[in-house]
Amino acid sequence: MTFIAAAATLLFAAACAWIAVVLLMMRARLHPPRLSPIRALLALGRAHPDDLGFPYTQIRFEVDYVGRRIGLHGSLVLNPTPSNHLVIVLHGFADSSAGAAAWLPMLSRCGVNVLLLDQPGHGESDDAICTAGWFERHAIPQVIDRMREDYPLASSRITLLGISMGAATAMAAACLDSRIADVIIDSPYADYRKACRLHARLFGLPGMIFQAPAMWLMSRRYGICFEEIAPMELLKKLPCPVLLLQSGQDQFLEQSDAEAMRQVVMAKQDGKSRELTIPGAAHILALAKDPQLYESAVRQFLAQR
Repeated sequence: MTFIAAAATLLFAAACAWIAVVLLMMRARLHPPRLSPIRALLALGRAHPDDLGFPYTQIRFEVDYVGRRIGLHGSLVLNPTPSNHLVIVLHGFADSSAGAAAWLPMLSRCGVNVLLLDQPGHGESDDAICTAGWFERHAIPQVIDRMREDYPLASSRITLLGISMGAATAMAAACLDSRIADVIIDSPYADYRKACRLHARLFGLPGMIFQAPAMWLMSRRYGICFEEIAPMELLKKLPCPVLLLQSGQDQFLEQSDAEAMRQVVMAKQDGKSRELTIPGAAHILALAKDPQLYESAVRQFLAQR
């Protein structure tokens, strides 16, 4: 009986530890570490567009999100040459508009206005859960409403530029809002759950035995359908032209998935969708790897009407 009791105690302790790890993993996905302005300044040398020499207007967007009102922080940079074209830049997981500001000089040279937006629960936006685009997609039309109301001459044409997780948000929002003329996606993963597994493997974190239950709990608790917001699936039903920018050595995208996404884009019949892969670039570092080729592709895409 002593042996059985000891074994039962160990099994119970192991089960409790497993549940605790699963819950911690779910929380880490729902509430990623925040890249605050101070942290961004220390890590990146910038917190706001003026740190790069760009005058900007700070905007707080009040949006409905998961049953409550929250504030989203945005930095609007109007092009020195008046333009009616607004590019809304959506950063990735645990990043912020400070990180996305790396795309600002390139976009400014392309002659467009730029809105750097902190996604819910990120940067200087209010605390909220991160759902990989499931709820975030509904915030984007509300941001566009405000921009069209306050800056109608600077936002009559809307492009979304989504980076990593921001790519999923961008495409999901474009499927909801016909005012979005086109979408640029940089380093999209094929499926959020698979990207999380690859991320865990890269950093030596617990794998499927913890990741899968954590994702299942997220989907059950908040009604998230990860299949519906998988970039691979969103690409197939995207109603507007898309520029797919892939990193040749993306750690969070298997080569078979990268090729499948490229084929989806090339099969589109809109005559405007394009794909570019930057060889040797790591996840979200295509712009840094070959800035001239990257900018040329973006410039040509944005110039299309």
